[in-house]
Amino acid sequence: MFVDIVIPSGNEEEFVLMAESLGINGLCFLYRKSDYSAGREKIELLSKKHSLNLFSGLLIDSDKLNPLKLKKKFKPDLLCSPFHDRKDIRKGLDVVFRVEDSNKDFLRFRNSGLDFVKVNLMNKFKVLYAVDFSFVRDSIDEGKAEVLSRLTQNFKILRKRKADFIFASFAEAPCDLVNPADAKSFLVAFGASTEQAKTAFSLAHKKIIMNDKFNNGLLVEDGVVKLTDEEFKEYLDRAGRK
Repeated sequence: MFVDIVIPSGNEEEFVLMAESLGINGLCFLYRKSDYSAGREKIELLSKKHSLNLFSGLLIDSDKLNPLKLKKKFKPDLLCSPFHDRKDIRKGLDVVFRVEDSNKDFLRFRNSGLDFVKVNLMNKFKVLYAVDFSFVRDSIDEGKAEVLSRLTQNFKILRKRKADFIFASFAEAPCDLVNPADAKSFLVAFGASTEQAKTAFSLAHKKIIMNDKFNNGLLVEDGVVKLTDEEFKEYLDRAGRK
């Protein structure tokens, strides 16, 4: 299921209507800390009016904020941060985006924003790299075509480290949402494998499901399921029969 990530400004319902027309399965609306509670209430009301899957995420843009504390306090569906350097890859963070926004390339190789050390950290802390389509599109419009080369290089690095990524528009206006079929073609055209392009549209939703289980006490940590007493007794019964 493709859940796109967007940054609204009072235009949530317009986003929902556009997403429904494009065949997008769900939207995760990002809000800053000061706006999160009001934004979440708005999403809950919209969910009663529309069948589209709607989620609320927390946007942090400071390395002084502790992702784990924010998750415990706000229980967001996703916790996202624009990428600046290695300090942004922290435990508790779900998604980093705008990775290709580097100042300049190095003399002998391209500064794509990623390297093997950063990808290893992402794997360690379960942080997903996101292709920020709005940033890529705006960079091309501004004549910064090198962003596409950085994107292609990042796909190669991720593939070598067997690391996944997600695609999201990070649109601020409904007209900037992307048709999923066009988005897949874009990823493959600029170096993503067909398998990478396929998983890029489902991982955000899987992360949201994991966070929901964690927020409701069903996960101790990523991948470790907390069983109820009834489930544990059933497990023991099955184990005893073997």
